[in-house]
Amino acid sequence: MAKLVATSEVQVAALKARVSEYEARFAEAKVMSRTSPQLEAEAAQLNRDYGVVKKNYEDLVSRRQSAAMSGDLEMATGTVDFRLIDPPRVAPSQCRPIG
Repeated sequence: MAKLVATSEVQVAALKARVSEYEARFAEAKVMSRTSPQLEAEAAQLNRDYGVVKKNYEDLVSRRQSAAMSGDLEMATGTVDFRLIDPPRVAPSQCRPIG
């Protein structure tokens, strides 16, 4: 009989330990269920912010490339020097009298 009581006490102690473990898991799950929507909202906001920052970055890169190309064009055309040697004239045969 004493052996049966001892075995039962061991089983009760083991079951109490399992109950406390399950209660802890349940409490943790409750906390997670409250914070989960908040975390999802924060993740969505971060994704939106990332999209905006990425678009701004791509626009800036595009503008930088355009500016670099304009600078290269200015440097290429800046070396050309045009000089007027003879002023333009109309051939005498193409002149018509006024009046």
